[in-house]
Amino acid sequence: MDIAILHQYPDFRRTVFYNLLRQESRTPLREVAADKAAIVIYGPFARTPKIVGRFVKRKASFEPKHFRGRVSQPISVFHSIENVRHENKFDFSISYDFSTTDFDYRFPYWMESLDWSHEGVSRPDPLRISRYFRIRDLLMPLGKFLKDRNGGCAAFFGQIREPRKALMEAVSSRMRLDTYGPAFDGSIKNSESSGSFKDIILKEYSYNLCPENSLYPGYYTEKVLEAFASGSLPITWADQNIGCDFNPKSFLNLLDYASQGYNGWDDLISDRQCVEQFESAALLTSIPSVEPLRDYVKRIIAVAR
Repeated sequence: MDIAILHQYPDFRRTVFYNLLRQESRTPLREVAADKAAIVIYGPFARTPKIVGRFVKRKASFEPKHFRGRVSQPISVFHSIENVRHENKFDFSISYDFSTTDFDYRFPYWMESLDWSHEGVSRPDPLRISRYFRIRDLLMPLGKFLKDRNGGCAAFFGQIREPRKALMEAVSSRMRLDTYGPAFDGSIKNSESSGSFKDIILKEYSYNLCPENSLYPGYYTEKVLEAFASGSLPITWADQNIGCDFNPKSFLNLLDYASQGYNGWDDLISDRQCVEQFESAALLTSIPSVEPLRDYVKRIIAVAR
């Protein structure tokens, strides 16, 4: 099957969606020019100029291209792991967003960190973590995250912008905070090329400061899951609807303390009973499956033929 990939991040070919598309296609995937493709997969990194008064500003443009000279246009699929919205002009869409339509499918990025081999999904090894995480481990309690660990907290940031700086100050004033990533080490180009695995580093830490990049209902990335799967208590900053994906008793959400200047949250980790509650909580309360996404991919392929 002929496909084109536009405006995607470099790691796109490791995604569950791409590899399901590869597995379900009757013929091998062949990447061609967009005007020759049966399916064009659009990412979130398109930018087009927009005139605002006397100034030219760059504005995200999330809509499919029209190719002149074609009898029928290619099937357009929007796929994003960023906190952005498209303009409802695509044939299909896969993103974080909660949706009520049949043509939008929600597959949050944290699901990319899961091991789906038991459901027949094969894909390249991950880059930032040493392995994909087993679902059954996330259905189990966190366990004694203070025992046999140094009691400190780790943070992995590619950049520092608010509220990250305020969150770092709030955490570092109450416990030791060690920092990793391009934001703190100029020799690291990006997290994927750091030469170390996040989950291996976290095995030494009791806590992981892992705020989301921004707030939006449904926008929950790999951060909380990878902290929990590594045995560290996640200290996040996320939209209140995160409880739709994860057990709220399994992590600390600093957004709950924003109105208090991020004060008071440390009372929870100083109280033995609260610590025991964190230790006894699982991250997932139900078993996710990739089969609905597989069915969605089959729909895309059937329409493209």
